[in-house]
Amino acid sequence: MTSDFKAAVKWLDKQLDHVVVDGRLDFPSTTFADIAVSWVTNAKTATGPGGAIRYEISEEVAEVLLSLSREHYQFFDTCIQICALHVSKGYPLPHALRLFAGAALAGKTLRPTPPHRERKRNWLEQKYLHTLCHQTSKDFGLFLTNNDFTAREGACDAVVLALRQKGVKKNSKELRDLLTHKSKERLRSEFEAADRLFSLSSPKILNALNPGFLDEQERYADKVEALILSTIPNG
Repeated sequence: MTSDFKAAVKWLDKQLDHVVVDGRLDFPSTTFADIAVSWVTNAKTATGPGGAIRYEISEEVAEVLLSLSREHYQFFDTCIQICALHVSKGYPLPHALRLFAGAALAGKTLRPTPPHRERKRNWLEQKYLHTLCHQTSKDFGLFLTNNDFTAREGACDAVVLALRQKGVKKNSKELRDLLTHKSKERLRSEFEAADRLFSLSSPKILNALNPGFLDEQERYADKVEALILSTIPNG
């Protein structure tokens, strides 16, 4: 065990203090759709006791979400959640989502069938582990994983050891697959898209009377749609 590896495990122990509760990683149940929609709609938690999430959705972005909901079950589920929340709290809904809610209630809009077995709702946990492994590799000069070319411990081994010391059951193969296996390509593409979405701030033109406001909103919606669609395979 090298000094860099030991230092990495010590650093990871401190990082995990914030996310491990009762021997498990404490992240909310989420999908990529939940995260993407939260970021691109500037989701905020309402103030006051029991404040709920409130989404600020432009008509342009609502049209994007409506389009995605027709083809992808995760976005359908997220649109249902948004509509249910806003209706129950009396929050406004864009026209496109009002039509969606009415059609869903009438049974005219149905949830798309998943092309494969539905994925676990642990997207945030997986994203955290993926980021943690890469950060550990970068900061401590470790190989991302140990492989056929080296017997040295990799960053994912350091993460697994730190997790085990916190009582979280993970194994190196599980993390290696997350980082490199072909079966996780789509998930990794979602991570990359999420990073781009996070850096893509919503239009800074706050004055709706500005002549360029609508054009800017449309360009933003186009970027959002392109980024999200780029992570979803056909079919």
